[in-house]
Amino acid sequence: MRRPGKSRYSQGLLLFEAALTVTIIAVSLVFLTRSFGASLRALSQARRYESAIDIAERRLRELEAVAETAQPLSGDQSGELDTPTGRVQWSVGVQSFQAPHELLNGDKPAIDRLTVTVTELRDASPIEVSLTTLVPRAWIPETWARH
Repeated sequence: MRRPGKSRYSQGLLLFEAALTVTIIAVSLVFLTRSFGASLRALSQARRYESAIDIAERRLRELEAVAETAQPLSGDQSGELDTPTGRVQWSVGVQSFQAPHELLNGDKPAIDRLTVTVTELRDASPIEVSLTTLVPRAWIPETWARH
């Protein structure tokens, strides 16, 4: 016996609505999961950049601290470190600084551009960070190569 007021059509419609709701929820969960994964990868990348910047800043401060004691810089121009985020290579590059002619007034400044570059080699996508500052030419050892 049939109940009054409920037809087979309305029961079928209710089943269709339930299936549609489950499908929408499943698709939404897939997109949320992908979004969450992408956010985690971006966070990991940001931590790696932060670590590389920290190492570059530390090396630059070390070089400036030595130079401010009126001693020429010494030591290596490159090296490797083990960090919590992976293996890191660092290097120090020196370039002659060419000031704009209108600022020189006929003088040639004895200034070099000092660049500290840090490269993290943890996986297939290495991260490279470079920090540059201007320093007096007298700070730079003669043994360091200029580019």
